[in-house]
Amino acid sequence: MDFIEKRVHDFIIKEFLDGDSANLESSSSLLEAGIIDSIGLFRLVAFLEAAFGIRVADEDLLAENFETIEKIGVYVKGRSPRQP
Repeated sequence: MDFIEKRVHDFIIKEFLDGDSANLESSSSLLEAGIIDSIGLFRLVAFLEAAFGIRVADEDLLAENFETIEKIGVYVKGRSPRQP
């Protein structure tokens, strides 16, 4: 897990799983598992924009970009002006 994925992983555990990381893998489906819903997606996007200095366009709000921590990492890396 790289730096971006780790930060996203930690955010999801804190904000959506009450600190319980038992079954959360980078490839876990966040949407199918009900970890993130539509309101949660907006919280996640706000975090990504603040944490990584990116802007998530409305047309990018697709399940394929936010289905897993891995996919979120790929999305952020493709848009991030300041990669660690």
